[in-house]
Amino acid sequence: MLFEESNFFKINLCIVPEIDEKSWKLSVKGLVESPLELTLDDIKKEEKISFLDLLECISNKPNGELMGSAGFAGVPLKKILEKAKLRENAKNIVFRCRDGYSTALPASFALQEEVILAYEMNGKSLSKEHGFPLRLIAPGKYGMKNPKWIDEIEVVEHEYLGYWEQRGWSNVADIEQSCIVTQPDDYAYVEKFPFKVKGIAACGKGVKRVLIRADDNAWEEAVIEHVVGSKRVAVFEYELKEAANKIYARAEDYNSKLQKEPRVINILRA
Repeated sequence: MLFEESNFFKINLCIVPEIDEKSWKLSVKGLVESPLELTLDDIKKEEKISFLDLLECISNKPNGELMGSAGFAGVPLKKILEKAKLRENAKNIVFRCRDGYSTALPASFALQEEVILAYEMNGKSLSKEHGFPLRLIAPGKYGMKNPKWIDEIEVVEHEYLGYWEQRGWSNVADIEQSCIVTQPDDYAYVEKFPFKVKGIAACGKGVKRVLIRADDNAWEEAVIEHVVGSKRVAVFEYELKEAANKIYARAEDYNSKLQKEPRVINILRA
């Protein structure tokens, strides 16, 4: 199960901007040999890639609701930056957005294949609430590094502190260890067992494994179905063999750090 756009968490600075697709352009400037101005049609001509991702607000509390999973599709940012031809002294990529928001990523991270300029969410064009016409998806980074309504990219040599970074939040913003269960829903009825538990995990240092516990039973390792973004995001599955009242899920990263508070899902049985 993916989160529908209407149920996907939103953190906005102000009102959602109204953007006319026909007049909108993406500007790419700064430390590049070939500055660009691209329409949405120009961007869509590039090869599209898609994947499932987990987004979480950096201020989310354990078992909080400021997180969600969805399928995103778009063009690798790398392809656009290659067209612009980065200069040797390019260090950081700054994203500026129509609502006044800004943030940045190191060029070394931004050039990874699965950092994308997304124009689709769950197989449909982005809604205006979720960044139409273009947003960034940076797997393994907290939501603040996945800006919406982008209309300018500037390549710079210096460190750049964006809106939240200037207010004391991390400029690295790697998701620590986090996971979300997408099947079953919390307090859903499960009538037949065995039952497939499904979900998505994210760790800025890479998802090493996901552990599942049913009620007070021992922790067991889930099966990793596939990974995204240098293993920073992983889709997992676990067969719940017998009836249970609660499912606990927690991610472990490649530094062997376990998620402090497991995700808890309550099961109702007919």
